[in-house]
Amino acid sequence: MALVQADFKKLILHIQANKNYYINSILLYEDTSDRLIRLKAHGLLDYVENELLGFTGDFSVFPLNIENLDASTKRSLLLKFSQFNPDDEKLGPSIKEKAEEFNLPTSGVYIESILGKCDALEPYLLERREIEKEMAKIQNNIAAEKLNQLKKETERMQKRLESDQLSNPNLDLK
Repeated sequence: MALVQADFKKLILHIQANKNYYINSILLYEDTSDRLIRLKAHGLLDYVENELLGFTGDFSVFPLNIENLDASTKRSLLLKFSQFNPDDEKLGPSIKEKAEEFNLPTSGVYIESILGKCDALEPYLLERREIEKEMAKIQNNIAAEKLNQLKKETERMQKRLESDQLSNPNLDLK
């Protein structure tokens, strides 16, 4: 039972450390009709398309449906993302270009640090190592108890051999 509890603790630590990965994986394979219901429940269905582009942190990324936005929001977005001021094109560029980088998940390679002298800034690895040490101690105790039982069984069999009980099973050993 102790081994099962230790394994369960390791699983909880792993899920907590990789929460975004698992939530994003679930949302990535979510049925489009379920996503439609979720977007509608959050009041976003009129403003975004029901096409999941990816994730940034713990946020889902959807294409914006700019046609359904109110006039002031649409104007504000156009001002922010356009190269020229729509009121007066003589003024030239009103916004400086700004590059923003987003990392979207792929089916690429995941790298996990190996715990050595450095904990790679992941305290859950240290907790997991402690749980593994506890599991090793429990397994060691189980093995020692099995060895103790085998020794007692060997002594009992030895006494039966010495008392000739194997050839005469009606003898009572005390």
